[in-house]
Amino acid sequence: MTAPTTRHRPFGVSLLSILFIIAGALDIGAGIFALFQSDDDDFLAGTDAVSGDVTTYGIVAIIFGVAVILVGLALRNGANWARYLVGIIAAFRLGALIWVIIAYHNVHWYNAFWPVAIYAFVAGYLFFDKDSVEYFEGR
Repeated sequence: MTAPTTRHRPFGVSLLSILFIIAGALDIGAGIFALFQSDDDDFLAGTDAVSGDVTTYGIVAIIFGVAVILVGLALRNGANWARYLVGIIAAFRLGALIWVIIAYHNVHWYNAFWPVAIYAFVAGYLFFDKDSVEYFEGR
């Protein structure tokens, strides 16, 4: 009888999951801040936002933050659906950034270079790195 082998989580997957969890926590913090500031006239001064807009943003940011934390935890645990979700989002954001660069001539290509590179790296890592693919496919 052989002992079951445990899969070692690749460093890149650990790093991505931690970044997702941190990003989700920041979204939740921003949402809570927005909810507390939604009725503050000094906070709203100089913007076109009204109290209801800020409240809606706060609620959506909190919901989005919780979802991002859950995806980060799922990545950490090796859930293949989380890998596909992150890959789809990265590919969509990559396409959107490229479209913005092409469609809006006043946006310089070098302003979007780093986000494009990061999204391409994340999608490439999750789907083409041998260790990453083995980690998710072996679950």
